[in-house]
Amino acid sequence: MKKETNNFNYNAKKPNNNDMAKSQKALVKTLLPESTIPNVKLRVVQELTEPETKINHLQDQDINVADQLLELVKTEKKNQRNKNTLSRQLLTTIMPTVLIPLTLASLVSYRIVHDHDKERNKLQQQEQALIAGEAASQLIKDTFTVPTLLASNPLVINAAHASSKSAQQQELQKLAIDEIELRFQNTKLLQPNPQLNRYLKRIVNDLGLGELFVTDRYGYNIAYSNLTSDFVQRDEDWWQQAKRQGRWVSELDFDDSANVFGFDLAQAIKDPQSGEFLGVIKAVLPMNQLEQLFPYLEHIGLMGSQQVQLIDTSQGMVISTLTPQGSLDEEEIIGGEAVWEIAKFLVQAPTQLTINTKQDFNRFKAKYSLKEARLSTYTNKTGKQVKIVYFLYKDKFYTIVTNPQTDWVSVASVDKSEQQSAGNELILAFVLIALALGAVILVVVLLLSRRLSAPLSQLSDTAKEVAAGNLDAIAQPSGTTETQTLAHTFNKLVARIKVLV
Repeated sequence: MKKETNNFNYNAKKPNNNDMAKSQKALVKTLLPESTIPNVKLRVVQELTEPETKINHLQDQDINVADQLLELVKTEKKNQRNKNTLSRQLLTTIMPTVLIPLTLASLVSYRIVHDHDKERNKLQQQEQALIAGEAASQLIKDTFTVPTLLASNPLVINAAHASSKSAQQQELQKLAIDEIELRFQNTKLLQPNPQLNRYLKRIVNDLGLGELFVTDRYGYNIAYSNLTSDFVQRDEDWWQQAKRQGRWVSELDFDDSANVFGFDLAQAIKDPQSGEFLGVIKAVLPMNQLEQLFPYLEHIGLMGSQQVQLIDTSQGMVISTLTPQGSLDEEEIIGGEAVWEIAKFLVQAPTQLTINTKQDFNRFKAKYSLKEARLSTYTNKTGKQVKIVYFLYKDKFYTIVTNPQTDWVSVASVDKSEQQSAGNELILAFVLIALALGAVILVVVLLLSRRLSAPLSQLSDTAKEVAAGNLDAIAQPSGTTETQTLAHTFNKLVARIKVLV
């Protein structure tokens, strides 16, 4: 009985050593430089490339080609367990390379848009405060038109000259104020002037003022729109301020003679020729007249938690409060004592900021733990310098703007969460765009990896067939030049093995 060896039988006549050595050398010269199959270590090639002395050793050990193919099968099974395919390597390499820059670009773009929107909101808040302040300034300016025109009216100038002359003749300046008040307690006028009184009364009714009256250089009433509470005005602060400064606006207060809460607007009367001081004109602007600002200010674009307050810093009194829903009767300053103290400091600070001013402001920053605080100046449309401060206090951002020639400030505020969420509405858009681009890239990479790995996968499948014993399997050359060369080399290798078997 014949003894079988493995699955293959050698021919009866074995080739001699010289023939086998020549055949192996030719095989090495033909195949070894081209054979680069990754992860497949063909022991057949290794054995065939051994020196001639090892061929004898191989022959002595009686190791045949079937043993080499068995080793190849074991190697393939080991590779299958690893499952580290070329397609997977391409995916794990290319995908991060593409998606990481895409993600970083999306994050950077979002951050840029977020910071841009945040800065835009800061400027918008500043503009809201500036508009509110300029609107209030314009109202004061328009109201001052009345006493300014009266101060240059020849009728008023002549009346002031006549009243001063009469007071000198009566030597009233030598009497005590109480004695003078008692003497003129009925009319509150030095010389009755019905014509001028009617003129002033008509102006008050037409413009909605609280009251309007004229005094001479000694502070005695010349004419009025309605009866005043006092005859002598020279002891009043508004009268003294107007005489000294030429024009003055008081803080918000209750006027006894006008019986309204309002602001005193005082204008000095001067001789047009000599510039001599002749007296003072006082107009009272009722607080309710500020309501005419509301329709205008309601269009400054308030949204969400944004609010604008007009504050009289001399008394810490809220003149008006505007919200996206309209005006409110709010009596408390938004931000409380901190905002009031900073507003007073801003009003009292010089127009040209100095080192001392900035040092004082730094003390407020430390006292109230202000963040992102900035102090600056701005020239408005009338050429007046206004001071601006921006800061974060507790849970709100504030912008405070001064009002030239008054103790008023406009304060714009917005919640911190709303300010810092600027641009968040774009997050969804960025996410959707990133996902769409990621999906497109994934499809492209998948197609590319399959296209690149397909020739090697086909060659790998053919190698498995050969390892299983099918020496008639042929690798189809495809793909790049390298993979085609590899297929040709593999086919030659299989052909050589068939010759040896």
